[in-house]
Amino acid sequence: MAAICAVALFWQPAAALAAGPSYACSFQKGASWNVEASTFKPDSSSPLAFKISNISRKAQTAELTTKTGRTDLKVVSAIDALHFIEVTVSGYLTLTTLYGDGERVPAVHSRHLGIVGQPVGGQLTGFCVRK
Repeated sequence: MAAICAVALFWQPAAALAAGPSYACSFQKGASWNVEASTFKPDSSSPLAFKISNISRKAQTAELTTKTGRTDLKVVSAIDALHFIEVTVSGYLTLTTLYGDGERVPAVHSRHLGIVGQPVGGQLTGFCVRK
């Protein structure tokens, strides 16, 4: 049992998800919700694209670049996946997970936001291409 725990603690994602590469991510499909009259209501979801670069698993950091600017990300490694967490200026969270080790990997982007005190959530699916 101790050996299994040791492997789980020190297991590293596939080499392509190691430090160094950049990814251009594109999300075309998704769903979002907002709260109206104490009820979650579906809302439209727009396509999204951004770049994740300067990935350092050792420092657990990366950078997110969009058409409006750049921000820092926290990196969390999983078996055959990397999670990128953004804490927005207003304190809300986004999470992007890249799965696999190919040149083009599946990805999920989730948002946990608030606009004028109202909860807004969403999730998009797409792919990220290693650059």
